Amino acid sequence: MSRLLKKLAVFLIIVLALFIGTAVVVAIFFEQQIGNKLLTEINRQLDAELAVGDFELSLLSGFPDASANLRTVTIDDNRKGTLMEAGNLSFRFGVLSLFGNNIKVHSIVIEDGALFVHIDKRGIANYDILKSSEETGEESELSISITEAELRDVELIYVDDRAKQEVKLNVKNAFASGEFSSNEFSLASFANLQSEFIELPEGRYLAGKSLDYDANIKVNLKE
Repeated sequence: MSRLLKKLAVFLIIVLALFIGTAVVVAIFFEQQIGNKLLTEINRQLDAELAVGDFELSLLSGFPDASANLRTVTIDDNRKGTLMEAGNLSFRFGVLSLFGNNIKVHSIVIEDGALFVHIDKRGIANYDILKSSEETGEESELSISITEAELRDVELIYVDDRAKQEVKLNVKNAFASGEFSSNEFSLASFANLQSEFIELPEGRYLAGKSLDYDANIKVNLKE
């Protein structure tokens, strides 16, 4: 019995070594190719400019997911202003999808950054930067269908001119999951926040307060 266990242990070690070796080879030889493919697909789906300082592919740190890490990222809004800045923007996808015909990105992590959300007096928001399916054109080898999103150390500034509301929060950690590409979906979310202030027509609230929430929300983007 002990001999069988030893053989099994040796087999598992060999399999693990082969996997790690394969991951290293893929990261070395295909990092730039995957990075270019990812950036091309993101730009194809955005009606805004995306600027990236550096790119890194990590296949082992989040196994069974791989991470495509974009460093020093800036995304414009639909008014040529800034919608988001991030020290690191990570897209997560299954490692095994690298060996298929389609790389499926399913989650996103935004770290060390800021989000600037503005709704003008006409009710038009600055974050409407996704192209319609008709505008994006032909199918790509890389599929972006986000079902999970996480924010770490992100400043959120929200201004609604029509409702006369202004919010400034520091998002220490927040997680949300749902079928974001659908018009109707259930959103599960929790967060740990530090409120600088929430300004409403009636006055200022929650200045300098720590906040936590855990919520399930029905979302209807059409309404």
